[in-house]
Amino acid sequence: MTTTYNKFDINRSESSGTKEWASHNLNICSGCSNACIYCYAAQMAERFERRTRSDWSREELTPNANLTRYPAKDGLVMFPSTHDITPYNLEASIRVLKIVLAAGNDVLIVTKPRLDIITRLCSELITRQELIEFRFTLGTLSPDISKFWEPGAPLPVERIAALKHAYAAGYSTSVSMEPLLGGFDTAQSVLAAVRDFVSGKIWIGKLNRIRSNVDVSMALNLCMVQALESRQTDQEILQIHRAFRDDPKIRWKDSIRKVVTKHTA
Repeated sequence: MTTTYNKFDINRSESSGTKEWASHNLNICSGCSNACIYCYAAQMAERFERRTRSDWSREELTPNANLTRYPAKDGLVMFPSTHDITPYNLEASIRVLKIVLAAGNDVLIVTKPRLDIITRLCSELITRQELIEFRFTLGTLSPDISKFWEPGAPLPVERIAALKHAYAAGYSTSVSMEPLLGGFDTAQSVLAAVRDFVSGKIWIGKLNRIRSNVDVSMALNLCMVQALESRQTDQEILQIHRAFRDDPKIRWKDSIRKVVTKHTA
């Protein structure tokens, strides 16, 4: 069987974080209305005294939102990486994406998708469709789990609807199950829900640095962290890996690979 080259699925197994997906990141906003409890960008902003964690949901456009040109880059450009595409920054996002795409760049659009925003992006960017892959984040099908960890983000049912729309519109689609917000059963159910609408790959990863990125001084947060940790023991992660390691659609984030390597070295 002939393997089709996929420019959005280059092996970067020696890398970690966003570098596993793309060579370049582009952001146009500080803060994110998704207000994800585990947000690394929010934690880093507070650590370096740029923004308080409680203030991170307040969105502000940065100078990048006023870009008038963008060079052709060698490798994928990921947009965005430290915020999401939201109603607040949608118009600026469309304008900047058109500039990046006009230079011939391949762009990985990463988002917890809102259906109306994906519908708009699909329409606005259609002439550059071949340069785009959407990567939609979905770590659970449970609305309650989603509401807790990602209180300002769309619920899973809307994200799946957005995935179906982009797929039907002819765009390359992929899914990030990082962070996975459960264990084996969660992974299995999310995969079953999205598989038929993914033309690219499905990435699976743990919630990284969970006790650093989540404020565990709050009792409810600590309880939820402990519950998730109990579902992501090494043995449960190995069970997920054994079940899907031969699936050609699956890719493993560095957090999963570290567990597998530890137990096979």
